[in-house]
Amino acid sequence: MSKEIVWSRMNLKEVTPEILYPLTQSSFINSNKLLFIEQYKKMGYYLPEDTEFIRVFHGRAYFNMNVMSKIFSDLMSDPDLMKVSFGGSRSDLIENIDVDELSLFGRIKMLPVYIKILLLFNNIDRISEAAFATIKERYRVYSDKDMKTLTDKETPGYIDSMGEMVKSDLTIIITAGVCQSYMVLRDFLNSFMPIEELDDVINQLVTGSGDIITANQNFALIRLAGDAKNDGAILEALEDARPYERLEGTRFRRMFDGFLKEFGHRGLYETSIESPRYYEDPDSVLKIIKNYAKAGMIDPQETINRQRKVREAAVENVLKHIRDSKFSYVKKKLFQRHLEGYKRFLALREKNRYHCAMTIALYRRSCLELGRRFAEKGILDEQHDIFFLTFLEAQKILSGEMSGLNKKVVDERKSERETNSRYHVPDVFVGEFKPGMVKENVREPKNVFTGYAASSGIVQGKARIIHSPEEFGRFKVGEILVAPTTDPMWSTLFPIAKAVVTEMGGVLSHAAIVAREYGTPCVVNVQGIVDALEDGDLIEVDGTSGLVRIINKEIIS
Repeated sequence: MSKEIVWSRMNLKEVTPEILYPLTQSSFINSNKLLFIEQYKKMGYYLPEDTEFIRVFHGRAYFNMNVMSKIFSDLMSDPDLMKVSFGGSRSDLIENIDVDELSLFGRIKMLPVYIKILLLFNNIDRISEAAFATIKERYRVYSDKDMKTLTDKETPGYIDSMGEMVKSDLTIIITAGVCQSYMVLRDFLNSFMPIEELDDVINQLVTGSGDIITANQNFALIRLAGDAKNDGAILEALEDARPYERLEGTRFRRMFDGFLKEFGHRGLYETSIESPRYYEDPDSVLKIIKNYAKAGMIDPQETINRQRKVREAAVENVLKHIRDSKFSYVKKKLFQRHLEGYKRFLALREKNRYHCAMTIALYRRSCLELGRRFAEKGILDEQHDIFFLTFLEAQKILSGEMSGLNKKVVDERKSERETNSRYHVPDVFVGEFKPGMVKENVREPKNVFTGYAASSGIVQGKARIIHSPEEFGRFKVGEILVAPTTDPMWSTLFPIAKAVVTEMGGVLSHAAIVAREYGTPCVVNVQGIVDALEDGDLIEVDGTSGLVRIINKEIIS
């Protein structure tokens, strides 16, 4: 059993860029207390103030799996569920973590915690509604404020006041609810359904729910594509190098501005402060609409109706098993309750992410303003160099506590970032990172890969390997998206993809949740698949059983 700390990029690799800037690194380290310690405290579960949940190695953020496993065990969840739920390398290192399980007396002492968590979960709709309303209102107020009117003395207080939005965050509480409701539903179904059907059945039970905000965001883009498709002048404008300006004064532009008002604070890798928002580059979003229109993706209703029927058929299938068993009435009521609980937390997870992005967008806006001021004063060479500072350094410069900054510090961090980008680091390791852990990629000589079934369906098609958003333009309609991992905003490719395959992620990851809404077959956590494939390889994706088969190799441009 491992006594050393096991570090994993589980989930973090999915929601952050490959290399984090120092500013975001410092915010992640700060989140040890603001997010983890405080939110577990709200659940009645107290951790030492110096508990280290996240650490950064060579620019990549890693979770402390020993701490996470201990928390799962203490809260009566299966630590293995964490791996299946949110992904991460299936590694003996994780499986062999030595967790000190609570004794019977320890469990009894934890009863107040269990009761408090149960009350939180039962009242989560009311709690989340209040929290989201607070964040939304503060986002509106802060967005309307012109930061250029604030003096250097006023600005720190303005930024500090955003901390109230962070206090309204529910990430840990909702994540715990997602895991618990998934485990409860799975255990219940496992009591009377074949185990080999279980994962596929659960995926189908929650598809097409209509309440996943990220999917609804893309459905809104598809509807806009439908409006564009019916207007030749709009289609012509979308071909322009700067379509947003070209569309000024049109009805379509007013509709699109409505979309930006609702979703403009989002963007690729939106949990990172350095990542641009949609409202900063509306032309990039209009390009998505143009591609949807060209692909004939102009009305999401057919997809919505199809996935609703899939869900209804899955529910009826479960009810059939229940009717054929003892105590059918009680089991039916339990099933309905467990399913509704799971669906509720899945929807809340996406809504929470949506509102978290508001807070981060405001911090980004504030940091860019600081960068502008520091560049004007000659402290930085350019505005975006602000991302190479830490939060503490930026605050000290602003308050006058730090009279200046040696520009060599920024240059050294830029050089370090460039060096880190050349490393191929492990997704999981023990103890301290050592140079010997960096290995050359070696292709596995096999044709069948196993992952987690995330969205049902079996399809064959040509693989297109996409490593980053900068490569989105290479993706063609009807190809199978293969990626190391996918942030939820990658889901703009899902409606035109035949299937999705990722090396990281779990059945409760954001991308898996969204793929189910579109009915896009999806297999996640398929380790080694990116290096085993080349563009154009014909593959079969089995989102029902979690298998990916290489049929043959045929390179395409």
